[in-house]
Amino acid sequence: MKGLRRASLGFLALSLSIGGCGGGHSSRAGGEARFLLLAHQPLAGSLRTESDVHLLDLGHQACAAFDGHATSDQVVTQLGGPEALPGSATYNDMSFVVVDAASELCPQHKGEVSGAIPG
Repeated sequence: MKGLRRASLGFLALSLSIGGCGGGHSSRAGGEARFLLLAHQPLAGSLRTESDVHLLDLGHQACAAFDGHATSDQVVTQLGGPEALPGSATYNDMSFVVVDAASELCPQHKGEVSGAIPG
């Protein structure tokens, strides 16, 4: 959970710094563009170099898992695989992408992620 909180706080700081990317109710394309902008930042760790297609796939899988009532830790572990142990680089990198997805791709779940951007 510490890694997820650290990723959430990093995500919040980064989001506030690029907050001029739009507001209010955005289209799906706008949410995907913001998701990718954040997912390619250094805070995403090793995942930042992945293709847009792969990152969007991970993001949409995270949203589907939230739709299925998974907790944020379960989503991170599910997407990160067996090497996604709390505190590991894989867990932390995936935590950032999961927070990004909950905030930008499926904002109805943003409250389920500790430290998500309010609004």
